[in-house]
Amino acid sequence: MVIEDERETTLLKIGLVQLIIVALLVFSLIGQQKNLTVLLLVLLAFVFGARLWSRFSLLNLTADSTFDRARIFPGESVRLTIRADNHKALPVWLRVTVPVPDELLDDPAMTSSVREQGLLWYQSVTFSWRLVPQTRGIYRLGPPRMAAGDLMGIYPRQMARSGDRLDLIVYPRLVPLRPFAHIKRDLFGSPGARSPVEDPVYLLGTRDYQAGRPSRYIHWTASARMNRLQERVFEPSRQARVLFVLDVAPFAAENAANRFEQTLEGLASLAVACDRQGFAVGLVTNGNIFGDRSPTVSVARSGRQATFILETLAGLEMKPRQSIGDNLRKMKGVNGSLSCVLFALYREEALAEPLAVLRQKNIPISTVYCSASESITPFDQSGGGRIALDSLLLREARPA
Repeated sequence: MVIEDERETTLLKIGLVQLIIVALLVFSLIGQQKNLTVLLLVLLAFVFGARLWSRFSLLNLTADSTFDRARIFPGESVRLTIRADNHKALPVWLRVTVPVPDELLDDPAMTSSVREQGLLWYQSVTFSWRLVPQTRGIYRLGPPRMAAGDLMGIYPRQMARSGDRLDLIVYPRLVPLRPFAHIKRDLFGSPGARSPVEDPVYLLGTRDYQAGRPSRYIHWTASARMNRLQERVFEPSRQARVLFVLDVAPFAAENAANRFEQTLEGLASLAVACDRQGFAVGLVTNGNIFGDRSPTVSVARSGRQATFILETLAGLEMKPRQSIGDNLRKMKGVNGSLSCVLFALYREEALAEPLAVLRQKNIPISTVYCSASESITPFDQSGGGRIALDSLLLREARPA
């Protein structure tokens, strides 16, 4: 779709001015005013030549957008790069505009990201912007608006683009934590791959077949695809397995946006710490996720498990979509072999449903409340640990 671009109007673009030029040309021809006739003909040739030039300016003109990193933490910088290519012999004037949210702009005084430049025949140009997001979220940029025209930019034409949207994922901020000793560990073996016992129920991935391994572990489909024997790799059956639960509804009911963000930072930091210790981790929440993503991350141990949790938390909104109890019931693998860390506001009535589901499955529960530490007793009725979030963090909690 091609539409006329809004730009400051020049006198030569006004229809009345063009009509006056034509009228003057007629009178100059009648009066045989050679100098005036030549001047008016040059002006008309310039106007109609620029209009014709602009009509072909968007032909074979392309642009590609990229981030140097698509996943970052708040305060880190990312560079947005747009490369424009003019694949024709006609030079053009080019303007690229990228709508950028205020939260991403490095310069607060900057309201839009606009670059202009002339492009010669078969020439390429690269524009770049430095973005420094300060808050978590999934930011969708683009598609960039690209306008081109004659070299003077008198008749710009804008091309509406589609399919070039970019998602920038900003994880919750990771904060230092105090030791958290409320996670259940199995009696046998060590967490992670150091355990000698493997459970064929928990498939971790594939690798090249090792001589001496049972043939029943060969993954024939993967072997055919890789053109060499591949065997299944299983998770150890004896390891610490931690499920993090976050009920968004109480935060939304009290409009506790600051506490919600603080809770996400604590949850993300604890999940990453457990993953680094070799624990199998997972997540259940009930909030709306950007892009209609799943609100659950199955408990597992893999190289990208922490990334899956961080991406889910990055896109989580303080808008409940369904019951947290329903999500817990639907999630597979929720049983007594897990330890549960429940993040919530200090409202006992709001925890009735998730606590009932978890106790029914004989899952030990540790509850982390985002409230003053002096109002929390050491243990709740289920026998699990109770701890205030500000006593878990090594920095002062932000005010609610």
